[in-house]
Amino acid sequence: MIPYFVVLFVSGASAALAFRTPDKRNSTLFSLVAILAPCLLAAFRDPTVGVDVLTYAEPSFYSAISRNIWEYIASSDNEPLFSLLAYVSANVFQSSFVYYFLIELLVVAPVYKAIKDNCPRSLRFLAWLVFYFTLFGFSFNLMRQSIAVAILLAGFSYLSKKSYFKYCLVVIVACGFHYSSLMGFVVLALYVLFDSKKLSLLKKIVCAMAFILMLVFAVDLINFALPFKSSYSYQLHHMVGAEPWDVFQGIIERLIIFFPLFCMVFLNYGRLKDTVSHFDFCLMVIFAYVVLYQLGTISSQLFRLSLVFYALLILVIPLLIDGLNSRIDRSVYSIVIAAFLFSYFIYFMNTNGQVVPYTSDVLGISSLT
Repeated sequence: MIPYFVVLFVSGASAALAFRTPDKRNSTLFSLVAILAPCLLAAFRDPTVGVDVLTYAEPSFYSAISRNIWEYIASSDNEPLFSLLAYVSANVFQSSFVYYFLIELLVVAPVYKAIKDNCPRSLRFLAWLVFYFTLFGFSFNLMRQSIAVAILLAGFSYLSKKSYFKYCLVVIVACGFHYSSLMGFVVLALYVLFDSKKLSLLKKIVCAMAFILMLVFAVDLINFALPFKSSYSYQLHHMVGAEPWDVFQGIIERLIIFFPLFCMVFLNYGRLKDTVSHFDFCLMVIFAYVVLYQLGTISSQLFRLSLVFYALLILVIPLLIDGLNSRIDRSVYSIVIAAFLFSYFIYFMNTNGQVVPYTSDVLGISSLT
């Protein structure tokens, strides 16, 4: 875990300075360090760090060497823009280092932009920590989808400005890296619904639940209708014999991780509802993530869809905290939420996707250090 902590410190300190300094030149310099540090960590890692590296990332890179670009993209199991990225890395740069650097850059840079565009200046550092403690760990494994949700996050400002056409273009680009980004259109529909003043919150929640249930059947229907099956087709992978305890344990984990967030919303509901723009939508994001994550116990693809809402928490948490009445309250909740998510980060990194221990032959880091 030490390399991850070092990069957390370097990237976090640089981001804090970038968000606070009034000098544009220094801010740009610190921003570059904050963005590049995680990218270099990803680029220098051994192929054994992250299950999906050997599952599809390495094969995609080496199978692209000396191939015709159109033939390669057409025959690839991956989405077209990710295939293009692999092809360019293999044939133009001829470097797997550049390949993994660019993959991580396409995750980190859009998230950084989303934070600067949507979060209040005083809470941007918190948003950066939320990203590092949540989505960053996934980016070493679910590389295609991490890029896709990061791009969706960067397009959130178009939603808040009601530039729906531009947002739809962002969704289409994101789908070029992972088809689960079609969820971006669902987010758009839910955003319009929850932005409406004509419906009560209860009616909005009922409609949101209907959306989610439709999602469950839609995924199954699409899979049934497809004339082919591939390793990346969106089929339901039912966990036969899933124990009720597994589902219950997942619920408990979500409640523990977001306990201070739930407490903040419950104790300050009236204040937040009056001061936070799109408060109902923020609540829906939390609700949709928890529900879809639980449905992920019967469908691995619904778990993937939950990651779209998971990524939105990077923006939702600071927006909710910003609605609190006093600076002390904002500071206390920021520290407590960051502490809870940090503990989850340690747990996640040690139990998911084989990203710990971090090893790098180039840097001379072995599994013993």
